[in-house]
Amino acid sequence: MMYVIDITGCICNTLYFCIKVLLRPKDYQGVIMKKRYIFLIIITLLIGLPLLRFWGMKQEINQEMQYTARSVRAKELMEEVIKEQDPKAFTDEGIIKSYEIDYDTVKHNSIGGFSILTYVNNDKELYFRFLFDKHHGLGIGTYSMSSKLDDILREAYYTE
Repeated sequence: MMYVIDITGCICNTLYFCIKVLLRPKDYQGVIMKKRYIFLIIITLLIGLPLLRFWGMKQEINQEMQYTARSVRAKELMEEVIKEQDPKAFTDEGIIKSYEIDYDTVKHNSIGGFSILTYVNNDKELYFRFLFDKHHGLGIGTYSMSSKLDDILREAYYTE
C-alpha cells in the first residue's frame, strides 16, 4: 500500500501545479489547451487510482496466501490427510514416500480460501489438491487426488 500513498502524493502535486498554471493569465488558445490537458489528467487519475488500489489489494492477498501456505500448520494439515489416505505413508512399507508442495500453484478461491498442489514421490502425475479454508481458523475444507494416485492407493489398501 506504500505505492498508493506515494503515487497519491505525486498526483496531488501534479493537480496543484496544473491548476496554478491554468489560473495564470495567458493567451486564450494556450488556456484551452491547458484545460484539455488538465481534463485528460483528471480522467486518467479517476481511472488509474482505483486500478492501483485494486492491484495493491490483490498483491496483499497473494502475499498472505503464500505466507499461510508456507506455514508449519498448513504442512501438518496436509500430512494428516496424506496419512489418512495412506496409513503407512513416509515409511518403507507405504506407497507415499515423500511429498513436495508446489508453491507456484497457490490460487485464490472465491469462497475465501486458497488451493495448492502437492506432488507425491516426485511424480507430477501423482498429486493432492488441497483447498484451505480460513473462515474458522486454518483448515482443509476439501481435497482431491489425481486419478492415478487414487488407483494406486485403492489397489494397495482396498482390494481383498
